[in-house]
Amino acid sequence: MVERSFLPLLVISQSQNNAEKINSILRGSGHAVRSTWAATLDDAESSIQSQKPDLILCFLKVPEAPFEEVLGLQQRLCPDAAVIAVSQKIDEAAAAAVIERGARDLVSMENDRRLAAVVAREIAWVETTRAFHSTQALVSEYQARFQEFLAESGDAIAYVQDGILTQANPAFAELFGFASPEDVEGYTVMDLFDRNDQQTLKDALVAANKGRRPAPVEITGKRNGESFQTRLELELTELDGEPCIEIAIRGEANGESQARMQAEMKAEVEEIGRRDPLTGLFHRQYFVDLVTQALKQPAAGLSALLIVKPDKFSQIEEEVGPLASDNVLKLLAAQLREVAADKDQLARFGGNLFTALITRPNLAEIEKFAETLRAAVAGRVFEAGGKSTSLTVSIGIADFSHKVRNAGALIALAQQAGKEARKKGGNRYVVYQPAERDDEGRLLDAGWIKQITAALKENRFQLVFQPIASLEGDVSEMFDILIRMKNEDGSEVMPGDFIPPAERNNLMGAIDRWVITNAIQRLRERVAEGKNARFFIRLAEKTLADPQFLPWLQGQLKQTPPPKGGVVFQISETAAEKQLKEAKAIAALAHASGLGIALEHFGIGRNPMQMFDHIPVNFVKIDGSFMPVIATDEKKREFVQGIIEAARQRNIETVAERVENANTMAVLWQLGVNYIQGNYVQEPEVVMAEDARLPA
Repeated sequence: MVERSFLPLLVISQSQNNAEKINSILRGSGHAVRSTWAATLDDAESSIQSQKPDLILCFLKVPEAPFEEVLGLQQRLCPDAAVIAVSQKIDEAAAAAVIERGARDLVSMENDRRLAAVVAREIAWVETTRAFHSTQALVSEYQARFQEFLAESGDAIAYVQDGILTQANPAFAELFGFASPEDVEGYTVMDLFDRNDQQTLKDALVAANKGRRPAPVEITGKRNGESFQTRLELELTELDGEPCIEIAIRGEANGESQARMQAEMKAEVEEIGRRDPLTGLFHRQYFVDLVTQALKQPAAGLSALLIVKPDKFSQIEEEVGPLASDNVLKLLAAQLREVAADKDQLARFGGNLFTALITRPNLAEIEKFAETLRAAVAGRVFEAGGKSTSLTVSIGIADFSHKVRNAGALIALAQQAGKEARKKGGNRYVVYQPAERDDEGRLLDAGWIKQITAALKENRFQLVFQPIASLEGDVSEMFDILIRMKNEDGSEVMPGDFIPPAERNNLMGAIDRWVITNAIQRLRERVAEGKNARFFIRLAEKTLADPQFLPWLQGQLKQTPPPKGGVVFQISETAAEKQLKEAKAIAALAHASGLGIALEHFGIGRNPMQMFDHIPVNFVKIDGSFMPVIATDEKKREFVQGIIEAARQRNIETVAERVENANTMAVLWQLGVNYIQGNYVQEPEVVMAEDARLPA
C-alpha cells in the first residue's frame, strides 16, 4: 500500500478565490495539501472519482452544488472522506444543524486558526484510519494466503472453539464425509469420533487449551456411518484474534513439509500483529515482553535498553505539518534499523519515542552504538511534505548491570537518563548512573555540607549583581542577583563548585532563603537612597518542591515587604514544568504582593509557549544557548522571534541571556528584545564590592 505524504483536498465553492485562500491558510499552518476546486456538483463528482479526496470543504451557499447533494456524493463515492461545511460566519445552531446532516464540523473564513485546527484534527483522524486500513490490508493478505494454504493442503485441518468446529479445509471435510468445508462449521467435534474415544479426545482438548501440546491422539473417526482409524495432532492457536485449538490429521507423504509450511504461515500472521504499521518496528507491549524475557535469561555480553527521543519534535511538527511529521518518524525508524545489528530488537514505544534492546561485549561498545546513531541522525536531511528538515535525538541508556526486577524498572532508568540528555541540551546520549555515590564522592559531599552549613551560619555568602540593560531607553536599575561563597580564609568559591553538592544534599532551600532575605534588605537600602531598582532573584527547583518554602516566603514578605515591583522571582522553564503547581502558587503570591515573575532559560523546554497559559509571567529570559548562533542560524533566529512576538502579544517583556558581543546585541535589537544581560553589558565580578554594596 503506497502512503500519500500529502492530503488530497476538495474545496466546493462558487469562487476559486475561496479555494485559494483555504489552500494558503492550510499551507501556512504547515499542512501538506493538494487541493482541487469545484463550483458545480458535476465538477465535484468528477474530482471525487479522480482524486479520491480525504477531506471535502463545502461552502453552504453554492447554487450548483447544494450541500445535501454533496453529502450524498460523499456517501456514495468516498464514504471514508470527511466533509467540513464552510460559511462566512457561524453560530452554535448552524454548527449543530450541519453536523446533524452528516458534516464533521462547521468553520468560517473569518477565523483562520480554527479552520486550520479543525483540518489538523481531521488529518490526524485520516492518518489513524490509514494506519488501521494498512494493518487490515496486511492481515487480510496473510489471512487470504492462509486460507489458500488450507485449501491446497494435503493435511486435514480444522479449528475448534468451545468444542464447536468453526472452520475446516476441504481435506478435513472430505475425510469425514462432508460435501464442503462450510458444512463442517457448527458441528460438535465429539460427534465426529467414536463414543469410546471421546474421553481421550476431551482430555487432549483440555490439555491443549491450557497451552500444553499433547501427544498425538490415536482415535476412531466416523464417516457416513463407517469407522476409520486416524491420528490427531492438537495445538492451541488463534483464529481471527480469538483463541482456538487446531486439529491436524497429517497426510502420509508430506506431513512434515505441510506442518512446516503451516508453522511458517502462522508465524508470519503473528509477526504482523507485533508490528507498528507506520514504522514497521515492534509494538510497545511486545517489546516489553522481549525485555522481560531478556532479564530472565541474560545473553552473553552486556545487554542494555536504549530510549531514543527526537529533540523538540513539536517544532518539527509545526514546521512540516502533522502528516509529514509522521514521515519524519518513519525515516527516523529506518535510520535506527540501518545502524542496528541484526539481533537488536527495535520498537516504537509510543508517539515519537523509540526503544532498542541490544547486547554488546561491554559498555564501551554500547556507547559506541549510541554515538553512531546520534551522529547518523544529526547528519541526515529528512525530506517530508516537500520540505527538508534536520533532527537530533537524545538517547538514554540503562544496562542490565543494575539490579532491577522487571522491564518497567529498567525502562524508568533509561527514561531518567534520556531526560538528563535533554536537560543538557539534547543531541547526546547519557548512561544511567545510580544515585548512590562511591565512598570518595560521599566523603567529598560531607566536606561540602560542613563548609556550606558553616558559611550560612557565619554569613559568609555574598550577593553579586549583574546588570540587565534596556534596549529601549529604560533608565531604571535592573540586576540579576547571583551569589558567591567565601572560605574562612576569604577566598571566593564559585557557584559551579558549591551549588551541585548543595542540590544533592537538600541545602538549596537554605541558600535561597539567605539570598531572598539579604537581597530584599539591600533593595530597601537602595530605594531609600533614591534609586529606582529592581532585583531578579532566582529560585531553585528543589526550593520550589519544598512544602515549607511558600509559607516561609509569605511570612518574609509580610514581615519585610520589598518595594512594589522591586523584586522579580525567576524560575527556570524546566523547573516550572516539573513543579508547575508550586510555580503557579509562587506566581500568585508574587502578584498579590505587587512583585513580578520571570521564566529564565526560556525556549529549551518541552513546549515553551504553553507555559504562558499556565503561569502569569512579567518577563521571559531567553536562554543563552541561542545567542552565539542567532546571527547565523536562521531557524534559531526565527524561533527566538516567535518567542518575542508571543510575549509581546501578552504584554510580557523579554530579556536575552548571555549576550557577549555587539553583533548579537544588534540582532536582538532588530528582533525587538526589551533587555539584555551578559558579559557584553558587564561582568558580575566587576560590580561586586567586598561589602556586597552596589556602586553609586
